[in-house]
Amino acid sequence: MLQLTEGLLSQSSLEQRVEYAVDTYLQPLAIFTQTGRKDLCHAAQTFFNKLVIADRYSPDSRLNSKVTLVKSSQHVHSLSKDYGLSEVCIYKET
Repeated sequence: MLQLTEGLLSQSSLEQRVEYAVDTYLQPLAIFTQTGRKDLCHAAQTFFNKLVIADRYSPDSRLNSKVTLVKSSQHVHSLSKDYGLSEVCIYKET
């Protein structure tokens, strides 16, 4: 993990970091044999942008509406009981 961090931090721009990650970690994987380098770079950049958006998102108010929460039959321990929805919704159990 330290090698990944050092390699990424040695790059001077986000574009270079994406290309480094694709060349070092994604492209060598056998599952991407039909995917071009340009497409992998685009997918990695898009995924990164989605992570940034999710991290920075902070709603101004809570949703005051009926919400139906559907849970899987297998509980994932890393998720809260309500998948974090109580932070953005007014929750009334029915």
